Amino acid sequence: MFNLKQNYPQEPGIREQYIPAPGHVYVFCDYGQEELIALAQTCYTKYGFSVMRTLINKGLDLHGMTMAYNEGKVPKDIGEKIENMPEEDLQNLKNMLKWYKEDKQGKKIRSTGKGLNFGNPGKMSAPTLYKHLRKNGVQCTKEDAEMYLRNWISLYKEMQYHFECQKDGTAKESEFKGNKAKTVNDEDDYEDEETEILYDANGNALGEEDRTVQLYTRTNILGMVKARGSANACCNFDFQPVAAVANKIAGWRLFYDEWKRSRELKVPVRYKLIEFIHDEYGSECLEELADEVARHMHDVMLAGAKQIFKDVHLEAEASVMRRWSKAAEPAFDKNGKYIPYEDETIVCADCGKEWQKITAHKNEEGKLICPTCYQKLTTNNNN
Repeated sequence: MFNLKQNYPQEPGIREQYIPAPGHVYVFCDYGQEELIALAQTCYTKYGFSVMRTLINKGLDLHGMTMAYNEGKVPKDIGEKIENMPEEDLQNLKNMLKWYKEDKQGKKIRSTGKGLNFGNPGKMSAPTLYKHLRKNGVQCTKEDAEMYLRNWISLYKEMQYHFECQKDGTAKESEFKGNKAKTVNDEDDYEDEETEILYDANGNALGEEDRTVQLYTRTNILGMVKARGSANACCNFDFQPVAAVANKIAGWRLFYDEWKRSRELKVPVRYKLIEFIHDEYGSECLEELADEVARHMHDVMLAGAKQIFKDVHLEAEASVMRRWSKAAEPAFDKNGKYIPYEDETIVCADCGKEWQKITAHKNEEGKLICPTCYQKLTTNNNN
């Protein structure tokens, strides 16, 4: 299995260095927006309703809907209307949201919605949301961040309950951050975890130099308990471990079901698991078994996760590839069978060699070049 960290570099050419054995291919399968599905399931189970769940079950794009709401393209009471919306109106809404996925400018705006949907569930304040969006390449002002946060809570009304946390004592700020720092490698990793300073009646911070912070506790829908954490940590704990458990169930079924089949039929296993990152499992198999393995992984992962996500629609997507690549998409032959995704090739503008487009970089003129020429370019610039 790959020895990979969870936040693997996004630069072209890194993942592509992993290549299966001769005659073999990789089959990868991942869930779509799994953490948001876990959040929707959590809110629906705890509070009896979830606008996010309804939007997902209606087949609507959450990121596009978030930005359409911010831009005033949908009514402010869309959350109440969507449950019983006529089919014709629902289809018109879906068609309108396609712009956020298909248009160049729409995609750029949609990326802001993605940042909001994956950042806000952890109870970010407006200043922290601003940092989060800027860190993810979204150009916005602090006033924009404040507006985005207000509108997000207005659209997904269940979040006002999700953000409520039960108090669980206090701690000195140095003790709290000291313990937190032991669990991360980079201070930036916990800039989103805001400490809530306590003040006396005169507005003075309790504890003078070593201030007192408020701590909270949370129990999620699986009965797991988070004690003495920040409000941010407790809000994230409500749904992130739920998604993790769904992934573990799926991973166990992928391993156990194949082992059991091999043992009962006295045949070799069809695949070996080689990777798990976030919400994605990867395997390696003979190329002639790719279609069979892709369909098996897809079905097993859905069945495993549905043990947790019983009230929210969930999708999984499998793809076959000759090398690991984030660009790989599901590819099929004329009979509908999975086949390996083929990388598009380009000619390096500097050396003239053919190279896979996914691994290419741009030179100073904006032309595509191969990784070797890019390394030479960056080395010369640094010198």
